[in-house]
Amino acid sequence: MKRLFVFVFLLGILSSSFSFAQNYSLNTSYQLGRDGEYYGISASKWIKTWNNDKVVLRGTAGFVLGTHWGEKSNVKEFKRVELGIESRNTMVTGKDFFNIINLSYLLTTYARQEANNLIGMKENGWMFSFGFGTRIVSPALVTARYVWGPQRGIRLGIEFDF
Repeated sequence: MKRLFVFVFLLGILSSSFSFAQNYSLNTSYQLGRDGEYYGISASKWIKTWNNDKVVLRGTAGFVLGTHWGEKSNVKEFKRVELGIESRNTMVTGKDFFNIINLSYLLTTYARQEANNLIGMKENGWMFSFGFGTRIVSPALVTARYVWGPQRGIRLGIEFDF
């Protein structure tokens, strides 16, 4: 029931942001960390801009799937929802090169294998990331950032601005 509520809530946020949005972004990402690799998709809505769109504050929502190895090698399923706020800054370099600062809250669930049973686990917490990006061809951007938090590592992404 909780999963359905979270899914409906996120769907409502995303659909309303797309219907009212003048500027929004879709992002696909790959993250490699010390415990595993993760694939995800996220959407963001521009909340506020300053200085002729050189500073953009965005609300973000994302969904990530992944695999684990190392200390969590018995994890069979991994799912994470990220809700946060992000700043894209191009003050010095112009609109084609920018830095990204993100603060998100993570809602993470695992299914861990113990004997013949799958045991559900949760690991929630804060994530902070900092990185850089550049525009390839309008509207496509490439981003690279380092992520601190429960699943820290390097995240590479392709983003599309609309």
